[in-house]
Amino acid sequence: MRGLAGALQEEGDPPERGRGREWLGQRFAFFAFFSAFRCALAARLEAFS
Repeated sequence: MRGLAGALQEEGDPPERGRGREWLGQRFAFFAFFSAFRCALAARLEAFS
């Protein structure tokens, strides 16, 4: 398993990369997308009501 992780890791990257920050970035992206979708849905409902 260590060889696979080493192969997937880019050269020069610290081993911690992709554990905490990437998860936080994915959560932020999901929250931003969900918020934008909810705002668009609310605007659409307001426009057609």
